[in-house]
Amino acid sequence: MNILQDYMVAEFVAHYREGRLSRRDLIRRVMYITGGIASAATVLSNIGLNTVAAAPLVAQGQSAGSPLSVPANDPSVVGTNITFRGQDGATILAYQARPANASGPLPLVLVVQQNQGVDEHIRDVTRRWAKNGYTAVAVDLLSRQGGTAAITDSNDFAKYLTSPGVDQNLFVSDLAAAIDYYDTQPNLVDPDRIGMNGFCFGGGLTWLSAEQIPDLKAAAPFYGAPPPLDQVQNIQAAVLGVYSSDPQDFANANRDALDAALTQAGVVHQFKVYPGTQHAFHDDTQDVYNQQQALAAWADTMAWFKQYLAPSNATATPGATATGAAATATLASTATPVPNATATPAPTATPAPNATAVPGTAPPLTRDNRYFSQTAFRIDTDAFWTYFNQRGGVRTFGFPSSRTFRLDGFQVQMFQRLIMQLQGNGSVQTLNLLDPGLMPYTQINGSTYPAPDPSVVGATPPVSSPTYATDIISFTQQNAPDTFEGQPVNYFQTFSNTVLCEDAFPDGGCQPNLLPGLSLEIWGAPTSKPAYDPTNRGFIYLRFQRGIMHFDTSCNCTQGLLLADYFKAILTGQNLPGDLNQQAQGTKYYRQYDPTKPAWIARPNELPASDLTFAFEPG
Repeated sequence: MNILQDYMVAEFVAHYREGRLSRRDLIRRVMYITGGIASAATVLSNIGLNTVAAAPLVAQGQSAGSPLSVPANDPSVVGTNITFRGQDGATILAYQARPANASGPLPLVLVVQQNQGVDEHIRDVTRRWAKNGYTAVAVDLLSRQGGTAAITDSNDFAKYLTSPGVDQNLFVSDLAAAIDYYDTQPNLVDPDRIGMNGFCFGGGLTWLSAEQIPDLKAAAPFYGAPPPLDQVQNIQAAVLGVYSSDPQDFANANRDALDAALTQAGVVHQFKVYPGTQHAFHDDTQDVYNQQQALAAWADTMAWFKQYLAPSNATATPGATATGAAATATLASTATPVPNATATPAPTATPAPNATAVPGTAPPLTRDNRYFSQTAFRIDTDAFWTYFNQRGGVRTFGFPSSRTFRLDGFQVQMFQRLIMQLQGNGSVQTLNLLDPGLMPYTQINGSTYPAPDPSVVGATPPVSSPTYATDIISFTQQNAPDTFEGQPVNYFQTFSNTVLCEDAFPDGGCQPNLLPGLSLEIWGAPTSKPAYDPTNRGFIYLRFQRGIMHFDTSCNCTQGLLLADYFKAILTGQNLPGDLNQQAQGTKYYRQYDPTKPAWIARPNELPASDLTFAFEPG
């Protein structure tokens, strides 16, 4: 096993011994890492762990939370989900946060997830960075599996992040791809001031990234696994290592050897050990959270990044200057700081479109089971909520990405993948997003999707046919094959599994013969044949009326693209890829969202019977 795999096994064993993980879940997670049940048993036996007698699960106390926490609806910070292209061509999901009043490029901090993905805690930490004057982004390292939200079994995180077939360097390349993306966003990021902050599993990836990404000027791995010591001479960043004082903390293994190697290589670094702490003491969602020392570690990190990245317009978060009791540095290198790490004033930039103050305040949203903190939007409309739940929920639609608003004479709500539309009779439909009047484009964010194929469209069974219900499903099965040129694309299987019995019939009494028609509501009919991305033969696409299925050969997985997010980008002009921006110019939806205009519409004559007021303001 590699260092990160050893690290993750140690973390899972620690959770088991603390009563936070069941015997069954421990074995499953270690099995994913080692590759089999026998090897998992051997590893656990070598550690001296008897998993035959299970440790009792201990009820975990609820942390009081951190005073540094920044809610998703904090008006001083703008958080949004973005996508960009990975170095292997994959679509990478990420969560970005910036100060709401930012009008030019800021230093960039990449926040690297723990072993549970980009969860709400990591999003909160990302917003904390934004609160302190940075553009911050948390890259979802589970993007190829549909993102963190698509993982419904927490044991699967180990499978996707640390199993024997997983190359940790792929994750480093995704972090590097985020930097490549921001190179194309000069209004958001100063490319000469880039740092990284990772926690636990992400702390180890921060060390690996520091060895491989020369663009990094500062890094703060919190209790992470050490990188290969023979590569530390490649580190260009000034590194602050944050550690607990617990001698049983597996993150402290080889710390002294790492410190010596960094010193010998002349890497600017400082290791700090915080007294009275355990592993993950900064995480305010866990019972090991130590508020005093977490505040001290955060204050030290802010000071470190201020020294080496010098954020502009930084505003100290309340409590950010707190100091812990005798936070002790273990060996601080005196090497000369890396070039270009000194403070530089932020260049003046022209304010981005729509950067003016928003008139009025968006009505607050009720925080209940309809509210999604991941995007800070709520499904208010009862008909939309019912449809959402009975058609697969987040698995099908993604998270809500707007409030309910009026568009082209209908009440609508946007989700990451689809847009719901309320009909006059109270029923719900999803928009044919790829129709000519909406988003008929074939090049989005560097990927090339198949155009509608006239031979396929022309063969679509007519709705007027008395046998349409069976004909359209047969047509879909014929044109959405499960195998294409030897690849297990599973298009019809994905189509068929879109709406399940438990979704459509939550009270029981499933009628399986109705499920294909419900899946048809979501996807519409196929409009193309399967096609490779011309720039990446690892991707195979199939176009439907309302979505595009994407098969990725690197994971043999198929999922729907987040197309509605791109339509939102057209409307708002935010996070709009250059190729899509060029194609959408001149259309009636292009950059219409304008808080300074009546009904928040820039050109109301082009968008009648619409009202975008507060449509994309989180709450």
